[in-house]
Amino acid sequence: MKVVRQTSSLRFQIQEALREEILSGRLKPGQRLVEQDLCNEMDISRTSLREAIRSLEAEGLLTLVPHRGAVVASVELPDVRQIYQVRGALEALATSNFVVSSTDEEIAELANAVEELRIAASRNLSGKEIREIKQRFYDILLGISENRIVKEQLDKLNNRISMLRTLSMGRPGRLKFTVIEIEEIVEAIKKRDRARASEAALKHIENSEKNVVELLLMKSGEKQNNH
Repeated sequence: MKVVRQTSSLRFQIQEALREEILSGRLKPGQRLVEQDLCNEMDISRTSLREAIRSLEAEGLLTLVPHRGAVVASVELPDVRQIYQVRGALEALATSNFVVSSTDEEIAELANAVEELRIAASRNLSGKEIREIKQRFYDILLGISENRIVKEQLDKLNNRISMLRTLSMGRPGRLKFTVIEIEEIVEAIKKRDRARASEAALKHIENSEKNVVELLLMKSGEKQNNH
């Protein structure tokens, strides 16, 4: 986690570096951030680090715990289910809007993004690269004016969705099915089949939820066994 001192704010650079560590899963939910270790590793002052920590707390990625300091935020199982319910409804709506209102050129861009994702999955690229490519898919899907309000609502959930997406896609074998599911969405969009596209979008979110819930239950079981 080296920080390159550039013209942009140092706090912003620290914030970006820590955000990537959290979203990549290298800093895990519940893990405590040891300020002195981070200051030494990143060659920064404690003041700059604390400014970045406060910003990440406001984003919901970190939690300040009395007598422990900053820890990576955890997402509880009931919250996970609600997040996916909201996400599924919003993405199904966004897909439906895209079918009706997108141009042929925008559909071609969406298809290209999915092809990039398929190639990336076959090349075993890093989690960060995969996330960036998948984000391009969503940028196109949500980029039309008819999805402006939907995008605003999804943006509010963005950090928690990103944490769960990292967890879901990091499970061995899941990425292959993610690609297949998104290809099904795009095929329905190409045919301007509104009902099928919305159904495929909802199915993708439901499968992602099932995958994450299974992982969280497995981790919970492991913790109980260790105790």
